Order: sequence, then structure tokens, then C-alpha cells
Amino acid sequence: MAKPYQYSTNMIMYQLELKNISKTYKRNSKKLLVLDNINLNVKKSEFVCILGPSGCGKTTLLRIIMGLEQFSSGSINLDGKNIEEVESRLGMVFQEFSLFPWRTIFENVTFGLEMKGVKKQEQTKIAEKYLELVDLSDFKDHYPSELSGGMKQRVAVARALAVNPELLLMDEPFGALDAQTRNTLQTELIKLWGKTEKTVIFITHNIEEAIFLAQRIIILSKIPSRVERIIENKLPYPRDKLSGDFNEIKLDITRYFYKLTK
Repeated sequence: MAKPYQYSTNMIMYQLELKNISKTYKRNSKKLLVLDNINLNVKKSEFVCILGPSGCGKTTLLRIIMGLEQFSSGSINLDGKNIEEVESRLGMVFQEFSLFPWRTIFENVTFGLEMKGVKKQEQTKIAEKYLELVDLSDFKDHYPSELSGGMKQRVAVARALAVNPELLLMDEPFGALDAQTRNTLQTELIKLWGKTEKTVIFITHNIEEAIFLAQRIIILSKIPSRVERIIENKLPYPRDKLSGDFNEIKLDITRYFYKLTK
């Protein structure tokens, strides 16, 4: 039987290009190299997962792409333009829920639009659109404290999408959720991605999650972190976690991770 995936070496035109990104932290006289010459390219509307062991610098890499943290060397280009500071063309969903507790769900979703100076009428139209997309229209007047963890993350996704980013960055957004809620939100995210056609970079250390979501899986090593392998995931959507093809990929990556983390 032919493998349902393959290892990718082809280079084509990409929306996002990371070239030789390195990051060194300096503490007094000591230096810690966290990212070592990371090269990563992402196509428009592609869903990419960055998979790596805990502490390998995945979140650091995502923050660098967003412009929240400076890299030590290399370059980042989005549609041919350098990213050197916080980038308004990108949206980010963090590990924690990061909602404003004093604002309603509707007001949380409109926050970025307010910062961009969007008119009130347009804010309402956009917020209602994305709250409907994440199935939270009936909760728009609630406060974050009144929602479950899964619902809070759906609000965070709606808020990130409301500002119409060219690329959505997601930093282990489902990591703190129970298994059932996590599975549900993974399925909902794929449906949402299909509707919006946004480019997504999703950070995870969960192998099954990466296979379920991604078209390409970027595997990072332990620090100093390097790109160890790029896997093109050819499984059709929607994906069945119990299928033989799915578990063939899972077994292959699990074995590779065992060698990588020894």
C-alpha cells in the first residue's frame, strides 16, 4: 500500500518566508541559543503545524513571527515585505484565553476593530459574522467568566479573525482543555479554516493533533532548535483518527520523536 504521506523537499513560492532565524538569550555573561537557523516557508491558505518537544522554542518562534519578540539573526518576509515589529497583518491566539474579563464577548471580539478605528456599525457587522461562525451568537452579551474554557477559546479565535489577518498564528490554543472539548474544537477549527481560507500556523506538542489538523507538519528538535523534518500530510479531510492511514503516520512520527528526544 502506498504511503498516505511523503517527506517534502520541494521549494515553491510562499506567502511567509523565514530565512536562517536564530534566537539567543543573554543572561549576564551567559548565552543560550534557542533557535538555530530556522528556515520555514508557508503557502497562502495552508494549514501548517509546528511540532516539537516541550521547551524547544515553539512559542518563541511564533512570537518572533508575530513581531512580539526580536530574533538575533535572519529575516522574515510576509508577501515579500520584511517583518521587524508587531505585524498588524497577522493575528494570534495564545495558549491562555487572554480575554478581557470586564468586556462582554461581543466587546472582546470588537476590541481589535476599535484599535483600528473601524466605525461602530461595521464593528457590529463583523463581530456578529464571526460570533456566528464560532457558534456563539447567543452568548454575545455574556462575560468571559460565564463561559467554559472551550467557549473562551472560540471567542479568542473570533477576535483574531475579526481583524481579517492574512495569517493566523495559534500557540497551543487547546492545550489546557479536556480531551473531549479539544477534539470538538479541532473539528470546528478545520471547518472554520475551510470557510475562511486563512493561512494558519498552529503550535502543538501533540502528535495526534498535528496529524488531524495540518497539511504540513514541521518537526523541531530539542534546543538549540532546528527543523528536523517536514512531512506533507496527504490524508483527506475530514480525518479519522482511528483509520489505518492516520495511525501509520502517528506511529512513524512517534518513533521519530522517541529517537529525537533520547
